[in-house]
Amino acid sequence: MQQPIVQRLRNLLHEKLGVDVPDPGTDLFAEGLIDSLVFVDLVMLLESEFGLQVDLASVDFERFRTLDRIAGLLESAGQGRDESLAAVR
Repeated sequence: MQQPIVQRLRNLLHEKLGVDVPDPGTDLFAEGLIDSLVFVDLVMLLESEFGLQVDLASVDFERFRTLDRIAGLLESAGQGRDESLAAVR
């Protein structure tokens, strides 16, 4: 069973961005599911849905490659555990 946040992310990408992610570990960039323009839309979606502020000038794309990584980023940022989140405040 998937984490609730992963399922929520999967639903949001499908409903709002028209992106169908086959697996939470799928590399969104390598598989061509997300390009730079859709990435900006994804960041705006994460900001509006989860209240994050992402600095696009210093963003670490590796943290956004898969739904699993995005979920981990959201969980860390939400709990204030990850001091290394320079791109997410």
